[in-house]
Parts: sequence; structure tokens; C-alpha cells
Amino acid sequence: MNSYKPLKTHESHYLNLRGLRTHLHCWGPADAPLLVMVHGWMDVGASYQFVVDALRKEYRVVAPDWRGFGLSDWPVASGSPGIRSYWFPDYLADLDALLDHFSPTQPVNLVGHSMGGLVSRSMVEALTDDDIILKNAIRDVVCLGSPHAGAPLARLAAAGEQLFGKFELSKPIGRVLGVRSRGIRDLKDGLGPLQTRDGHNVMFHLIGSTIGDHTSSWLNTTVGDGLVTPDSALADDTGRAQRVTFAQKHHMTLLNDPDVFLELKMVMRQHLRPRVGRE
Repeated sequence: MNSYKPLKTHESHYLNLRGLRTHLHCWGPADAPLLVMVHGWMDVGASYQFVVDALRKEYRVVAPDWRGFGLSDWPVASGSPGIRSYWFPDYLADLDALLDHFSPTQPVNLVGHSMGGLVSRSMVEALTDDDIILKNAIRDVVCLGSPHAGAPLARLAAAGEQLFGKFELSKPIGRVLGVRSRGIRDLKDGLGPLQTRDGHNVMFHLIGSTIGDHTSSWLNTTVGDGLVTPDSALADDTGRAQRVTFAQKHHMTLLNDPDVFLELKMVMRQHLRPRVGRE
């Protein structure tokens, strides 16, 4: 089996984010339009290599390894008292620190896969009028297979933990199902449909998929893309998000799919070029 040969070589950099040595995958010239791409649970920033190779124009792409993943420090091994958490707010604060470093004034666009999409949208929803610089900097947010309304498998694990924990004979099974990090537990219910405050000019692009052969398949409401249903990935109460659903695509292959690449390139052409002056 031939190994994949990247078309564009990344640079590895390390940045101290809130006391943790964080590994960054960086592509493209430093003065190109900035794209920050954040991965999902049990993944690494290098997974965006396929996406970067598919982009025909030059961008400055920064893809961190989240805390505890890839080459980034583990909070429990950092030796920093108090920084030992994988709670969802920790990822949000890490992204905030990353954007503060790379995009204090210049425009930035966010791409998040799975949990990374939840963190990216939370970044926007948490902004207030006091965050005027970052509020004006973030232009577009792309969420790929993000469980905005929760993930079926995460809910199933939670229900199984509760059910098996009720009986003495099955308590060991319940304990096994209960061995889930805080980050996984946060995916059970998601964050609810997309919401933004008045005055936010960010354009959201929600991309969902199903392993079924068409988007009306019964698989949509049961397993979706294998982890997230389209209804969850496209949950939007603003009425302003651009939403796309793909058929016959699995959650873990969204970052290596030609149709998804084409959609991302359309987003770049339609929204990056008018705002930052180059594609």
C-alpha cells in the first residue's frame, strides 16, 4: 500500500497556550490570508493535510493539535498545577489564545471538524461588544460534521452507563461505559442549534453527511455519518447559515473527500476574496 505524499509541506511550530506547549501544523506564506483549522476528538491537526493540498491558492493555514493530542502537551503531564483539564471551555480558551496570537488584527476564517466545529462556533457566540477586534476579525466559520444537537453514540453510551449501573451484575459494564473524558461527555447533547447575537457578521457554513445512498435515507435519523446525524450537523436557529448535506460519506472521511474539498473552495472564493483582497 502506497503512503500518501503531501503536495504541500507543513512546518512544525510550538506555542505556549495557557501554560501548555502546543504543537502547530503550519502551511503557506505568513502574509497569506489566514485559515485556522481545528480537528475533532481523537484526531490531530495533520489530518488537514488533504484539505490544504486541495486548496489551489496560497493561504496561511494553522492547524493545532488540541491539548493532549498529537505532539501537544498532556495537561496531566505538563507540571502546571491547575491546568489538568479537558473540559470544553478549555478548548474554547485555547482557541481564543491561539487567535489572539495569530490574528490580533488581521481577518481569520475558521474550519472545524466534529468537536472542532463546536469550539469554533462557541468562539463566535461568546464574543461580546468588548471583543470588538476579534469580532471584526472572524469572517467565516465552516463546521464539518459537528454535533450541534448532540451525537447519537455519545447519548447511547450515557444511557448504557446509567442503565447498566442500576444492577449489581452489570455494574462493571456500566463502569466501562463510564470511562469517558469530559470532552466526550460534552458531545452527548451538543450545544443546541446555532445562535448568534445581533451585530455578528460571521457567515456560518454547516456541512453534514450520511452514510446512506441519498439524503432522505432512514439512516439519516439513526446513524447519520456514523457518528453525527445531518439534523445535528445542520442545526441552525439563525436562518442565515449556509447548509449542505452529502450522501454516502462517513464522519471520519470528510477531511479527505473531493466533494467536501469543492465545497470548501467555493466558500473561500465567495467569502474570503471580497474581504481580504486575495483568494
